[in-house]
Amino acid sequence: MSWQRVMERFQEDPDAVYLGVIPVSAVAKSEYETLVIDAIECYTDRVIVTTHLRLGPDHPEHEWRERGRPGHPKLLMRCLDDIGTEYIAIQQGGGGGGSIYRFEQAIAPSFPEQATTLTLEIADIVWNAGPPFPLDNLDSITWSWRVDIDLDTQVPPRQMTNLGNA
Repeated sequence: MSWQRVMERFQEDPDAVYLGVIPVSAVAKSEYETLVIDAIECYTDRVIVTTHLRLGPDHPEHEWRERGRPGHPKLLMRCLDDIGTEYIAIQQGGGGGGSIYRFEQAIAPSFPEQATTLTLEIADIVWNAGPPFPLDNLDSITWSWRVDIDLDTQVPPRQMTNLGNA
């Protein structure tokens, strides 16, 4: 799939509505790092998967940074559901440094009402990556972690009280 087609799928819908959040709290540990999928924000046109990566004290990134070559991790995620919906996931935001990085993965479209289980598969973290991931050939990627999420656990939004200053 071309990047142009991917970006067309992610055109912002100004009428999109926030539907709630699905708490996930899934943890994947490797030798040098811990990846946590925190939650899934649900909107009418897409979902946002929020994650964070914590580096262990012996992670090679610490040595690279001391040499003046700081890196930045890239996260690749694939999304599947129990009814075969075709999703596209892209890293839309992130930042951090030191020992912790945060990511947002945008996934489109939003989940169909008929879907009851979402599966997220995550590839190994890539550091200082140059070209984008091969979105046209996701089957060529080695997926390292997987988590199944019950979509019935969505928590609807609460209304905040206006204190008269807004």
